[in-house]
Amino acid sequence: MSICTIVYTNINAYTATVEYSKSDSTEIPNTYQKTTNTDSKIYTAAEQMPRFPQGSSALSSYINNSIKYPLSAIEDGIQGHVIIQFVVTDTGKIGEVKIARGLSTDIDNEAIRVIKSLPDFIPGRIRGKKVNVWYTLPISFYPPKATPLTY
Repeated sequence: MSICTIVYTNINAYTATVEYSKSDSTEIPNTYQKTTNTDSKIYTAAEQMPRFPQGSSALSSYINNSIKYPLSAIEDGIQGHVIIQFVVTDTGKIGEVKIARGLSTDIDNEAIRVIKSLPDFIPGRIRGKKVNVWYTLPISFYPPKATPLTY
């Protein structure tokens, strides 16, 4: 009896261990065991960090235009910076998002909403290979300035 291990390489890597004998190769029992995909490592730094396609000023504009300042934060006078971290995957998509330093639940949730809505980035690279990279970004939350009514 021989043992053959087959590894399927995709996002959810599985290893199939197959036992068979040379005399009976028609019936091959399979048992599947989930394994860790070696490509799923998330780096904190890369030789080429992920980039927003139109540049950092376009990223700032996108965020500023997308933020909807929570009414509860305006009423409570909450303002400041949220430090948010997110993964730019090897395909440029936004992966995991987390708050490194928050202000309030409503503001933190708004920051997460805006980051999850970002278009694809240019992925980070190490030795020319696209990799998953953590990206840290401060987002400023200051209430919109009230414009006085004129009659």
